[in-house]
Formats: sequence, C-alpha cells, structure tokens
Amino acid sequence: MHDDKDNDATDPKLISSYARSEALADGVLVDVTETAREAGFVIPIALTRAAWDLCVALSPAAERACNHERGRAARARACGPATPAQQEKSAARSDATASTVGFVVGGALIAGGLTLFLTAPSVSASGTRMQLVPTIGAGSGGLLVPGVRGGF
Repeated sequence: MHDDKDNDATDPKLISSYARSEALADGVLVDVTETAREAGFVIPIALTRAAWDLCVALSPAAERACNHERGRAARARACGPATPAQQEKSAARSDATASTVGFVVGGALIAGGLTLFLTAPSVSASGTRMQLVPTIGAGSGGLLVPGVRGGF
C-alpha cells in the first residue's frame, strides 16, 4: 500500500480561486460600497451582475425618462440597517395595523353577538319582552339584561 499525499485531507490541493477583485474586474460583481455606506454598512458591498441588472440597471425607457442608476441603488438600500426613526415609524405602523384589526374583530364579534341575542327565541313563559339596560360606571360600562345572571 503506498502513501498518496495528493489525497491527504489535512493538506488538500487548491483547485482554483477567484478573488473579489477579479469578479469586479470581470463584471461578475458590481461594487456598491459607496451607496451602502450611506445606508450604514461599514464593510464593502457588491451586488451580483444579475441582481444589478434586475434591480438597478436602467432600461432604455428609464434612461429616456432621465432616471439614474445611483438613485435606484439608493432606493435599493432600504433593505439595509434601519435608522432609529425608521424603526419607530415601522413599529407605529405595526401597532396601528394591530389596533385596526382589533377594532374590526371586536366590532364583528359584537354585531354577531347582538344578532344572536336579538334573534334568539324567547324562553320567558310569562310572555314579557326581554330588555337591554345600558349601564355606565366609573371606568366601566356595558349592557344588563334584567332577570339574567351574568353580563357581557
């Protein structure tokens, strides 16, 4: 049995290498470091040519409309780190959405409950009509149904 140093896992042979600088020179990568620094990135950033062509590069129509790649690249940086003001705005929008959903769901539940309550057959043997009495108190409010235990 012979020792084959070419297959030694502790000292593998390098098959090929391709540096970032070579990829930039070949056009495989597009350097957007300057724009990325404006967005808060501190390390060099590059986009693949495919990402650049899809998201930043201008079509002939866009060029005729006087658009600029720099402006598109700047808008694309929105996926970068958010500023505190952007984070607060995003949090406020999320809270507003949750509040709206809560009000809509609450309103739907109240409407459904009232519909069920008002259309339910009467269980009163005496033939008297059921009444709803609005109540308002310090820090609370609601509806009472005389003769029914509990509340809602």
